[in-house]
Amino acid sequence: MVGGVMSLRTRLSIVALIALTVFVAAFYVLTGVTIDRTYARVDNESAQRQVLRAHSYMDYVLGALGSTCSDWAYWDDTYQYVVDQNPAYADSNLTPSSLATIDVDIMVVLDTSGKVVSAKFQTLANQTLDDTVADLVKQLRPGTAPWTQAMVHPGLTGYIEVEKRVVMVAARPILTSASTGPARGVLVFVRYLDDAFFAGMAETVGGPVTFQPVSQVQPDTVESRALALLTQGQSTVGLPTGTDEVRGFEQHTDLAGNPAFLLATTAKRTQSTEITQLKRIVVLATSMIGFLLAALAIFVFNHTILKRVTSLGSQVAEVGHTSDLALRVHLPGSDELSQLATDVNTTLESLQQTQRDKDRMAEELERDRKRLHDYFDHAHDLIFALDTHGKVTLVNRSVCSVLGYDEKDLLGRSILDVVSPDSRESAVRAAAAIESGDTVSTTIIDVLTRDGDRRTLDVSGQRLWDNEQLTGTFYIARDITERLRMEHELLRNQSLESLGMLAAGIAHDFNNVLTVVKGNISLADSSLEEPTESQHYLEVARIAADRAQALAGQLLTFSRGGAPVKENIDVESIIQEVARFTLSGSNVALQVSVDGVLAAVEGDRNQLFQMLQNIILNARDAMPSGGALNIALRSQTVSEEHPIGFAAPGDCVVIQITDTGPGIAPEDMKLLFDPFFTTKPSGHGVGLATARSIARRHGGDLLIESAAGKGTTVQLCMPVARGPVTQPKAAKPEREHGSATGRLLVMDDEQTVADVTCAMARRLGYETTAVPDGEAALTAYAQAVTEQHPFDLVIMDLTVPGGMGGREAVQRLHELYPDARVIVSSGYSDDASIAEYAQRGFIASLSKPYTMEQLERVLRESSSPPLSS
Repeated sequence: MVGGVMSLRTRLSIVALIALTVFVAAFYVLTGVTIDRTYARVDNESAQRQVLRAHSYMDYVLGALGSTCSDWAYWDDTYQYVVDQNPAYADSNLTPSSLATIDVDIMVVLDTSGKVVSAKFQTLANQTLDDTVADLVKQLRPGTAPWTQAMVHPGLTGYIEVEKRVVMVAARPILTSASTGPARGVLVFVRYLDDAFFAGMAETVGGPVTFQPVSQVQPDTVESRALALLTQGQSTVGLPTGTDEVRGFEQHTDLAGNPAFLLATTAKRTQSTEITQLKRIVVLATSMIGFLLAALAIFVFNHTILKRVTSLGSQVAEVGHTSDLALRVHLPGSDELSQLATDVNTTLESLQQTQRDKDRMAEELERDRKRLHDYFDHAHDLIFALDTHGKVTLVNRSVCSVLGYDEKDLLGRSILDVVSPDSRESAVRAAAAIESGDTVSTTIIDVLTRDGDRRTLDVSGQRLWDNEQLTGTFYIARDITERLRMEHELLRNQSLESLGMLAAGIAHDFNNVLTVVKGNISLADSSLEEPTESQHYLEVARIAADRAQALAGQLLTFSRGGAPVKENIDVESIIQEVARFTLSGSNVALQVSVDGVLAAVEGDRNQLFQMLQNIILNARDAMPSGGALNIALRSQTVSEEHPIGFAAPGDCVVIQITDTGPGIAPEDMKLLFDPFFTTKPSGHGVGLATARSIARRHGGDLLIESAAGKGTTVQLCMPVARGPVTQPKAAKPEREHGSATGRLLVMDDEQTVADVTCAMARRLGYETTAVPDGEAALTAYAQAVTEQHPFDLVIMDLTVPGGMGGREAVQRLHELYPDARVIVSSGYSDDASIAEYAQRGFIASLSKPYTMEQLERVLRESSSPPLSS
């Protein structure tokens, strides 16, 4: 020890001593383990040989039992006994002494039906064991595999468990002495494997023997471990059961061939005192040789290496003490230590140069740090950093300026303290995603300033690392509050502009319609004395009213979306029908192509017709001088990788309609689906808006591609249907108008509508009553039932502002009167209750406005039984 520091020589000696000790100990353990394993293997093999001897012994006894059984079974007297059961045979042969002579404990004779003909026991005590015979016969009953084998020469021999006792069994078919049949039954010999049997067996085998059912083996025992090894495929297993014994095991099957019994033998383990003594001598000799070699190595190492290392170490220590990198070390010679001295000098020279470079880089880093700090503090964007707990560790001046806090007020504070409550969940999710390494482009969050103002930030971030350890997250944010305000204002102005266009269009078209209606009604009023002319004016007014109804239907379709009455439609046939109808009389050439076999589409036939008609009509009008219209149909699967607008994922039919017109100007593309926007001199401009609304309400979508001078392509996606095309129902023959007898209750909050409905119904022959809402309808219906003059039909308006409408009223009415027959009526023809009236409790639907003919048809079809005409 020098100055409290352990010398290299001392360390080398200690290391050599420890290495020698470890070597001796390891050699001793390894030698002991090798010898122990060798003798354990020998003992196990000896036990396995012993269990094989036990196996041979039992096979011999079992074979002898089977041979004796064969002698008795193939005996003519036995054959005749089964037939006539003569007492002479039983008295002379079926006696305990006879069984003792052939060393059989039980002899049972069974006929071909499995019935016991005779059962004899060797000892008198056993002759009372009826349960034993019953258990034996149960396992050898007709229909079992053992019985089948026992009825066929040479019979069956093996082990079974009878009344929880393991026995040897030999079963032979009862045949003549010439081994001919037919077999009269089965002769069964049983021998108990009792203590006397195993005692005699132990003398031959050379040790104790056991033969037990597998079901009696307890878990976590040597027997259970042996069973596990035998199950894996080993025929015999030897296992030690202590320091003095080793046991051998073998598995046996029962009569059915199932592993059921475990044969075990016990033998003494061998001992070898001489080998143990030899092991100690070998370890001692090895220890002495190792000690001598270690001493010699230390001596040589000390004189050839340690002295030179000490000299080199003292010179290097002097350089360290003086911190003078100009000093050099000297160690004569040409060995590795001399080369080490040369390397040390080279290192000293490199350190000198590195120190000079380090000083220069420190100056440059200081300048860069000042510039970076200036950039950081004067950046327009908000820059801040958080630790792994979400606490602020770094902010720039922009953060303080926007939030209104000083830097000292923010450092160490949770960032959620300044995040708006409704944005905290988004902020937490974004921070967690960034910390986990997920890519998060930007996140929009709202923050609260010190004064309580709300500011919106566009934030992006990344992880911070230090020595491969996550230390926090770094963020750059931009205040987009003013930008969002301007965008919202712009969107609001655009929405107001579109709303104004919609209002102007509705006012324009409806004023035109109302002008026609009012003008022709005035003309009809002034022409009452001329019925023909008056009827003509009313017909013109009716046509104008139909146009207003169609316009209202289109407005409802794209403004609210309908509940289409869906069926499975052959899209190719409806394309052909719409195209021929729309292009009739025009100079536009039509070409329809189908790629493969198309499935039916699921949709409303009328709405699909209207949608396709609007698209084809626009294409026709775009080619006033003629052209070509190409319609291509194909099947396609919509998915995230292959989307079509907002169409739902799944299989669909794509309809691509391409014209050769002049195309659409770029400035008009963004206005195509605005209501009442049109580039045509005539028309109301709701066709494309209606078409896209219908497509989306069906789970599909409509896309338009166009370029000026290159025509226009409309791509329509419709989901496929499940099942074949729906066959159209045959039209019912119209019934002649006549008087009807029935009572009709009309519920409508608009008195004029109720009045005209009642008037038309009375003209058709109905007795009518009008009420304004659901409550009044329930009261009127109950009163009619009480007066035993109930209503045959009820027409209910779907919506009643401020009162009970048809949805609630029909439910309450059916709770009181389940047989009530109610028709739903609504001005919102797109409402789901109109299309799916049966699911809402109605028997039919009636869309406003309707004519007397439509009213008469619905009333007639809804009557049950039909009203007399």
